[in-house]
Amino acid sequence: MVWIRIVALLAVCGSGIGPAVAETVCFSAEETRDHVQKLGLVALHDIVRSARGAGHADLISARLCETNGNMVYMITMLGREGKVMRLTVDARTGDLINNR
Repeated sequence: MVWIRIVALLAVCGSGIGPAVAETVCFSAEETRDHVQKLGLVALHDIVRSARGAGHADLISARLCETNGNMVYMITMLGREGKVMRLTVDARTGDLINNR
């Protein structure tokens, strides 16, 4: 009986009736350089410098991703008090979209 419910749930979710899921594709370092140059995106080092100046400390990771047609940097930084911060920055404008 439980399996029937699971199969039914998977059928509904897989049919496009379920909630939409944001598709995110992240790029390698080489692809990031190409996208920055071809699309005129803000360079990652400028974004990181700006984030550090805003009171954030050390860069842990950063990657360029495309989410729902928007180019964003997903950045993880270690704050001065040891707090891990995840930033989402618009790669076209350099504006902060999300800070968790």
